[in-house]
Amino acid sequence: MTIRKANLRDLNVLTSMWKDFIDFHADIDSFFRVNLSAPAMYKTYLKKKILARKARVFISEENGRITGWVMCNIQKNPPIFRIIEYGYIEQLCVIGEKRRKGTGALLLEEAYKWFREKGIKRIELDYLPGNPIGSGFWKKKGFKVFKNRAYLSLK
Repeated sequence: MTIRKANLRDLNVLTSMWKDFIDFHADIDSFFRVNLSAPAMYKTYLKKKILARKARVFISEENGRITGWVMCNIQKNPPIFRIIEYGYIEQLCVIGEKRRKGTGALLLEEAYKWFREKGIKRIELDYLPGNPIGSGFWKKKGFKVFKNRAYLSLK
């Protein structure tokens, strides 16, 4: 297996994989249900991330087949905080048959390497507590909950 930086030739495959990723999350929480134009919009978004200076998309590949990806970027806190810039892992996805076989860990290590090169010392991410696969992975990797996000649907 190899890990490499995504390029524009990967857009179609990654967009198709993202649709499976988002559908998986929609089964956990209806917030993640998307409209019919979402894949096209995601493809445009992904292209911007691939080309951005303060973002990276890394993919895992085995025998020419993409088996996962991690999307990470650098974000800023308001200047009142001591830590101004921090790394943010926006998405990490591994196809079903490659889960729990080290693929996610390799993708994460590549993200860590890029963050270190950029001088980033803190990494944040969001995950669904109703996703036991994701929750377990992030806890196993040492991530700790430091805030909770809540919502209320107004009628």
